[in-house]
Amino acid sequence: MADSTMAINPDVVASAYNAEAELAEKLSRREMRRMGLTVLNVRRRARQMAIAGEITADMSHDQIRDIVIDDLMGDEPGAWRNVSAPDWDAILAFITKLLPLILQIIALF
Repeated sequence: MADSTMAINPDVVASAYNAEAELAEKLSRREMRRMGLTVLNVRRRARQMAIAGEITADMSHDQIRDIVIDDLMGDEPGAWRNVSAPDWDAILAFITKLLPLILQIIALF
């Protein structure tokens, strides 16, 4: 199987990393990593979820965002509980800004 990352638009990836930097202004990098809120982790999880059919291109952006967040929360529920005053608006914005990347990943499968 060819490397599926080759088909992803580099501008979309750059935009995702910019979104990660914006989130880092609201949460510490350590909290982000513990919560799984990194581009690499979301990309990996979205790929797994697309392969499993858990997220599809016909879902709304809000549905995809919520499923991805629920999946990340399920991985490390303790990390999500122990965050000092999480900025939910920033977290939702981060995942929303990653939707173009997630949609490109879904399109590969």
